[in-house]
Amino acid sequence: MLARLIEIFFPARQGERELTGVLFLHGLLAVGTTVAGRSVRDTLFLVHGSQEALAWMYVASAIAVSLAGLAYTPIALRLRRDRATVALALFFSILFSAAWWLERSGQPWVYATLYVFVEVAAGLSIMQFWMLVNELFNSREARRLYGVIGSGGTLANIVVGLATVKIATGLGASALLILCAVLSLGCAATAYYAGKLGQTRILSRAVSGQVATARPGRGMSRVLNSGHLRWVALLTVVTFFATTLVDFEFKVVAASSFSQDQLAAYFGYFYLIVGILAVALQILGAGKLINRLGVVGSLAILPISLGLGSFALCLIPSLGAATAAKGADSLFRYSINDGTTQILYLPVQPEARVSAKAFIDGVIKPFAMGLCGLALVGYRYWLGGNPYLLAWPTLVCCMVWVLIVSGLRSRYVESLEDSLRHRRLDFGLSGFKVQDGSTHEALTRVLQSEDPREVLHALELLPQLENVQLDDRVENLLGHSHREIRVAALQYFMRLQTMRFADSVYGMFKDPDASVRAAAIHAFCAMGRDKSVRVVRPFLTDPDPGVRGAAITGMIKYGGLDGVLAAAEGLKELIAHPDAAMRRHAAVVLGAIGVKNFYQPVLELMNDPDLSVRRQAIQSAGVLQSPEFSVPLIYKTNSIDVGREATTSLVAYGAGMVPILSKVLDNIQEDPAVRRGVARVLGRLGGVDAVEVILHHLNSSDEELKTQLYKALARATRRRRVSTVNRKQVKQALEREVERVYEVLAKAEALQLGSGPDARTPHDGPRAAEALLSSALEDKIAHIERRIFLLLAVLHSDTDMERIHIGIHDSRAADAARRRANALELLEHILPKNVKQRLLPLFDELPRTDRLRAATEFISVPAVSFGETVIALCKDDTAWVRACAVHYAAQLGCAEATDTVAAATDDPSPIVRESALLAAARMAPERIQQLAESRLGDDATVVRRQAIRMAKRKKTVA
Repeated sequence: MLARLIEIFFPARQGERELTGVLFLHGLLAVGTTVAGRSVRDTLFLVHGSQEALAWMYVASAIAVSLAGLAYTPIALRLRRDRATVALALFFSILFSAAWWLERSGQPWVYATLYVFVEVAAGLSIMQFWMLVNELFNSREARRLYGVIGSGGTLANIVVGLATVKIATGLGASALLILCAVLSLGCAATAYYAGKLGQTRILSRAVSGQVATARPGRGMSRVLNSGHLRWVALLTVVTFFATTLVDFEFKVVAASSFSQDQLAAYFGYFYLIVGILAVALQILGAGKLINRLGVVGSLAILPISLGLGSFALCLIPSLGAATAAKGADSLFRYSINDGTTQILYLPVQPEARVSAKAFIDGVIKPFAMGLCGLALVGYRYWLGGNPYLLAWPTLVCCMVWVLIVSGLRSRYVESLEDSLRHRRLDFGLSGFKVQDGSTHEALTRVLQSEDPREVLHALELLPQLENVQLDDRVENLLGHSHREIRVAALQYFMRLQTMRFADSVYGMFKDPDASVRAAAIHAFCAMGRDKSVRVVRPFLTDPDPGVRGAAITGMIKYGGLDGVLAAAEGLKELIAHPDAAMRRHAAVVLGAIGVKNFYQPVLELMNDPDLSVRRQAIQSAGVLQSPEFSVPLIYKTNSIDVGREATTSLVAYGAGMVPILSKVLDNIQEDPAVRRGVARVLGRLGGVDAVEVILHHLNSSDEELKTQLYKALARATRRRRVSTVNRKQVKQALEREVERVYEVLAKAEALQLGSGPDARTPHDGPRAAEALLSSALEDKIAHIERRIFLLLAVLHSDTDMERIHIGIHDSRAADAARRRANALELLEHILPKNVKQRLLPLFDELPRTDRLRAATEFISVPAVSFGETVIALCKDDTAWVRACAVHYAAQLGCAEATDTVAAATDDPSPIVRESALLAAARMAPERIQQLAESRLGDDATVVRRQAIRMAKRKKTVA
């Protein structure tokens, strides 16, 4: 139970937990700096400044934030996110300390500068924080973890708010600047630690060569060209205009009620209480409230609450009314309004969403705040500065705000319809499903569209939404002119399983299209159960296989005992039918009815002469998962025709298949292709037991099996996140593979092999043989290197080793040199010292001798003679290398390898046996007669033909 609660409230997986915790703390400190900074700057400015100056501060802050964002963003994008965050936090810590020292002078400019600086620091700190978080997590991780990380900001209101009260009352308001400096230092420390923990994640982005940036210019054009986004921009203007008015009222009224230290404490209490209420609102379910009220209703909460607070301020001019209005702003804007505003971007194309949001948040929002600041300057001039009089224009703004929200609804629905038509909706964007009247209205219109694709998209989306009842609209689609839509509508009613629409479904039995009739029969059986048997029975002999199969499936699955008895004979006829299409539908039926005891006919169909029947039967075996299928499926994993289907079906069995698969893998006499198929299945199964079996066979002598096992292990650890991998075994396998690379390099050096074949290489002779052997060894090194990176992916599962491998060798990219450097730098940071010293020399662009020399300190590579090297290569564990080495020995006349070449005529590989016969004819002509005759009955046609040719030639010569 405790583990389940931890998983719900802290859904970080292994490898993410420490990083998530550090970022949670970083968010708490960053938001805490903002809370403490705004408390102290508001306090000091309000005590030492004036209302008119405060109005100008909104203007100055808006300009400063915009300019700072425009200037800082290009700089930040050129730096590593963690380093930029550390530098920015340290810079702000120094400035907060300097502000504390300067504040003692009492100069008016200090308070104005502090006011603007705190706003800039808040904006850049929070922006940099989320830039760092986005760099460290991908989109799927973000959906799980951003809620946890962001909750640090909510907690900051409580923790730092309480600290603000204690410090302000005990040490004075100016001491809060030291608190801000300390919190900024904490931000620097947590950012540094987060960068250290997520170093591989950050460097992996550099290897990919992809940098995502939002372009304000492009965002402006998208906002101006979209009616929906123009309304969102207008909503942003009125939102921040009204909330800035409320903020001004609150500050001025509070300043007139307290002394300096009391005012700082009051602000601390304010943030503390708002933080507690925000936590309570989240616990009670802000998301459920938004789902219940819908987009328009949720967007109206903030203006209505602010309007009520402003109306109260008009009737009862007091600090309590001003605080209530500001409290509603702080509580509902960040918990409900901001989240609902994100839904407004739901219909916007993903590629346009980022730039549009960047323009609205980075340009429109500061513009609205600056505009309000200018309006407040005019208010001070014309109305004399009575803050309570601002309640009336604020009330008017809230009314306009509600009207804009109401007008936005039609624009939102139109954009939603367009997105439904083009299948662009992403209901995971805001963390909860959107199920309100707007969605209902949009789906209704799209279901009436003349474009069949749009209707199909809507039918596909409908089952994913709750509380959206459009059954009558779907019923109308049963008469649609397009077959696919009629089938989709029938499938919808099959899932619904209500007798209300049974008559309409029954009417589709006469549809001219066979696939529609089959879907109607299946749906009718699901709806009518045993009452459908009498109606459906005539279709058991239908000439169309799909209709007949649907009748058999529906009656056996839903018709009870009467249905089974009535359909059994029809099923037998379908299984034994001479038409392959009928037999294929029999396999479909056997899988659909889900009766495990019907395994015998499925086994027969798995060996059917027709490939399509075999494939369908194997798929049905995976659905039924009868124990009798396990062994036949294992032996079909090596088939080119049905191997993929057999593997998928075995995976469907789950972990229960592991003991059987282990026995097959243990049997070294088994067909190597079958053992490789078993390895693929184990990799897809994953889990602790499957990984243990894979680890047990990592030292296999079969090169192809070893590669497949490494792939399986990497897949199991990556997708299933198995945390019990025996790292010692994996490291030992890695050491063996690295040693093998250097052994191959040493052999190539001993033979003084050059490069592989090129345009100038002759087609025959010693030079051609040398180039061919060199190419074979290079291929072998490439395969070993691939296995090395598979093992590294197991040991470092949080790093995309495949991308690193590509980055090292991708010479086709325009920035290949930079990507290679980034990939090697990433390896430099990831690998432990002992592995790094052995592995990295392989990728240095140095002569072969220098690379070997660099490794001699860590790996012992014995020196061997030319002849010994050739003999060793003729016995290599890679068939193609053996074949090329045998040919090389013959072309260079290596007499020491003669016996080895002769013995190679019995090699397990046909290509090696053929090469050995040709080489023996050159190196040992006196023995070729005997060797050729021994291969006259060879299983491989190419070897047998070569042996016959040589035997005849020898007899002719004799």
